[in-house]
Amino acid sequence: AIVTRMSALQDIASMDVLCSDKTGTLTTAKMSINLDLIWPAAKAGFENVLGLSSWSVSQADMTAQMQKLLLLMAVMSANADKKDDAIDGAVLRAYDKAVEQWGQEFAQSKSAYKQLSLTGFNPEVKRTVATVDFGGRKLIIAKGLATKVLDTSAGGADSGALQWKCADCEDPTFVETVQQKDFELSSAGYKT
Repeated sequence: AIVTRMSALQDIASMDVLCSDKTGTLTTAKMSINLDLIWPAAKAGFENVLGLSSWSVSQADMTAQMQKLLLLMAVMSANADKKDDAIDGAVLRAYDKAVEQWGQEFAQSKSAYKQLSLTGFNPEVKRTVATVDFGGRKLIIAKGLATKVLDTSAGGADSGALQWKCADCEDPTFVETVQQKDFELSSAGYKT
């Protein structure tokens, strides 16, 4: 086992059984993002933050636009210098694939966003947080464990500098929907 924090040694010491996998035996250690499976959980966030409600497009086109924006947000919360990182590498490769698939207009849309700061992933807070400028508006973008992205106090408070609870979390059906989608994708073998 690889220990990423000292407190993990206490956890390991209290175990009766430890099952592990040598990376490469069952996994390839190379994640990828299926562009068709990018799932926008709620339209409201896109309307409130990015103004998509003014777009007069079909539902299918709206979903495609939200998928593109979600990928751009993932790119904005990735460290471009860490292409060897499993998650950031997957995000950056997905962006390159999307540019091929969706064209130069998609590639040019990235220039509307500027990463101002990035707090990298750590095993305690289980998320990466980026501050991004979008047309003079400051956006906080997080990627990581779904429960910790939706509500940073999920499972107990952590030491992350920024704390929040998404407004959509006030609706229990929203949280249930996200948890159900997470379960479905995980059960199908996807890393969520």
